[in-house]
Parts: sequence; structure tokens; C-alpha cells
Amino acid sequence: MDATIKFYTNHGCPFAHRVHIALAELGIPFEEVVVDLSKPKTAEFLALNPAGLVPTLLYQGEHVITESAIIAQVRMAAHTQITSQQVDTVTNLLETKVPRRRPARRQRQEPTPPPGRLARVRARPRPRRLLRRRLDLIWLAYRMNEGIRTRLEPLLAGAAPFFGGSPTLTMAEVMVAPFALRIFALPRAGVMPSSVIDGLEDKAPNFYRWAHAVMEHPSVRTVFEKGDAVEATRARVVPMRGW
Repeated sequence: MDATIKFYTNHGCPFAHRVHIALAELGIPFEEVVVDLSKPKTAEFLALNPAGLVPTLLYQGEHVITESAIIAQVRMAAHTQITSQQVDTVTNLLETKVPRRRPARRQRQEPTPPPGRLARVRARPRPRRLLRRRLDLIWLAYRMNEGIRTRLEPLLAGAAPFFGGSPTLTMAEVMVAPFALRIFALPRAGVMPSSVIDGLEDKAPNFYRWAHAVMEHPSVRTVFEKGDAVEATRARVVPMRGW
């Protein structure tokens, strides 16, 4: 019987998605607590994780782990044949307090415009700022496409269908799968430029085959609702990009 696990999560968070994949692959039972990230956090949750972030996992009623990579590694190590050295590593991870993520840099607040017609004019995004945001997004899309073709493609030459020729998901898939889903879903929905994925089928065939094998895996799709994830991302991205 597995130790009691209480998993605080949000289905739209790619980092929490990593943990869902690992738990699904290992068949580990757990109690799920869905955290609404748009609302104030409960005192119970903040007592476990003062930063108020997901994923947060309560293990055996006393160990709190708050980083997705560490949670996935610990759970997979605990359910496989491991050496004494690896056991020590897992113990250290459980007992080590993980540093909190750096708070987001405070954004410059625009002065509140006075009411009336002038206020409506001032509230409109400046053309130069809009152009800069569009260029930044286009450049980001280009760099993502380039990184896939030049860095990831060679690493996936032996994928059959998963990393290193594995017939089952590895830690590589657990860590990357939530983002692979979004790399394809967001451009197709118009949230990101289509240039993110343009030409990958021909110029990065290893990555393209691997990514689609990952995206179709039941453990990967367990909590991913394409429409919900796309709309949640759109709600965050559109105000930032300005159109």
C-alpha cells in the first residue's frame, strides 16, 4: 500500500502537469486538491507552501515538496529498483528546503488617466509599444523553432518512440510533455505565431515524431484539456502582447 499522498494542483499549470504524468505512469493513488490560482489561497494551503504555488505535494503527512522536477524524481525513484546512493539522494531531496521562486519583477504602473475623452486616448496602447511586442513575439517564435531544429532534433535520433529508444515514458517525457503539448496547441489556436512549428515535420522529423507520440500517450493527456489550456494562456498572453 502506497504512503498517503495529498497533491495540490491546477490542471492548467504545465509544472503540475509533470507530476500528474509521473503519478499516472506509476499508478500511484493520491488525494487531489485543485487550487484555483485566480482566487486567494486557503490558510491550509499557505501553511504548506507560503508562496501559494502549485504543484505542492504532501507526502506521508509530513514531507512537503514544491518543485515539479523534484516531485517527479522522488516518486519515480521510490517505485523503482534503486541503489543505496540513490536512496540517500531521495532522502536529501525530501528533507531539503527548496528555495522559493523569485517573485515576479514589479511592473511599472502607468498613472491613472483622468475621466473623459482624454482618458480613452491615453488608455489605447501606443503604436510603437505594440510594434515592439509583436517583434518580440516573432523573434521568440523564431528562436523556439531554431532551438528545436538545432538542439532537440539531434538528441531524439534514437527515440523509438520515446527518449533513448524506450518503449515507455522516461523522465525526459515527464519533464517536457506539458510544454510539447502547448508548443503545438498554442500556434494552431492563434495564441502564438505559427512560425513556432512551421517546417518541423520536414526539418526536425525526429522531434516531430517523438512529440506526437508523447502527446498521444494516455498518461500525458490525463488532465490536459486543449480548449481550457489554450483559453487560459490566451487570457494571459493577449493583454501582454497588446492585440
